[in-house]
Amino acid sequence: MPTSRSGLSKPSEPSPRGRPNAQRANQIRKLIIEVAAEVMLEQGFNGTTLDAIASAAGVTKRTIYDRFGSKEALLREVLLSSARPARGSFVMPASTACRRQRLIAITTGLHERWMDPQMQRWMRLAASEFVQEPNKAPVLQAALNDFHAFIEEILRMEFGELEPPIDSTTVRVFTSMIAAPSQAHALLGLDVGSPEQQSIYIERAVDILLAGVGKS
Repeated sequence: MPTSRSGLSKPSEPSPRGRPNAQRANQIRKLIIEVAAEVMLEQGFNGTTLDAIASAAGVTKRTIYDRFGSKEALLREVLLSSARPARGSFVMPASTACRRQRLIAITTGLHERWMDPQMQRWMRLAASEFVQEPNKAPVLQAALNDFHAFIEEILRMEFGELEPPIDSTTVRVFTSMIAAPSQAHALLGLDVGSPEQQSIYIERAVDILLAGVGKS
């Protein structure tokens, strides 16, 4: 079976007489998103065409339109896929650690995700291309809102007994605080410090959160 530029096998498209089953449809969708991410990072959003993505993924442009509707909608899915980490990567079993240790593990995972070279490239692309064009702002905002919602869900699980519940503003402040080093590195080239210094920063951020909600 032929492979795409991402190294993944290209799933065969359905024949005109039938629709793909759920597994194949998910494979095609995932492949389009991964290939689109590669092409957009190489060529920029404005320089990327759906024809180029379709060719690289081994699908038709109609297939992309059927699944995403537009290049902007595909961009949103690409950003979500790049920015949304798997929950299992962060949440530790309750029996193995205290809340502070779990939150440090979650925050460390987020920091590592944001420092990933590809995520750093997305940040630079967003700053240089997306933000300067108002029509792209809703796409970026939707991706950010989705990511804040993801973090809020995790924190609500950690502070489930908190009254009143942890609020969205607290989540956004905490997320912005822990994202600041990776953003400074991506956009300004600033040094985020040694691994030990990064760990101290993460621990302080978690302690500020815990102090703010009055829990330990």
